[in-house]
Amino acid sequence: MNKKLPLIKICLIFLIFTSLLHLQSFCQTVQITGNQSNTPNIVIGTFNYHVSEHIYTEAEIGTSTFTTAASAINHIDFNVFTTGTPTAVSNFRLYLKDVPLGTTIFSPGIYSTAGYTLVYDGILNAPATGWTGVDLTTSFTRTTGNNLQLLIERFDNVNHGSYSFYAA
Repeated sequence: MNKKLPLIKICLIFLIFTSLLHLQSFCQTVQITGNQSNTPNIVIGTFNYHVSEHIYTEAEIGTSTFTTAASAINHIDFNVFTTGTPTAVSNFRLYLKDVPLGTTIFSPGIYSTAGYTLVYDGILNAPATGWTGVDLTTSFTRTTGNNLQLLIERFDNVNHGSYSFYAA
């Protein structure tokens, strides 16, 4: 069973004030782009409601990436291949959780948010092709030695036309 995963860019930006109150910005970014293709079946889907789960391996993310409070995940981007309408996707939720390294496929059944951390609940604006994303309302710190699992829910009861996203 080979599930396509949405192409994401996870970025952390945190600020440190120096003694002179100068602002410095740091960013830890991971782009997952292997075996890239595109599909309308991920991120927001093709029906009035959509739910999808995705696993990113520690090998794809990096062993020590996003594993401390200072480097936690606080932004997620998706790569839009083609746009649809409307471009504002409301009732859009993102959840994250650690899963064991051996977990690389999903078992059949009904999805559940059990064990997940709700990291975003709001609107995804995707008005153009290219990278678009959201600042998380709750940061997420990964645990070394685990894969990262993403759950996307969209409950806006709207068909968003011909959207398609890059997948890897």
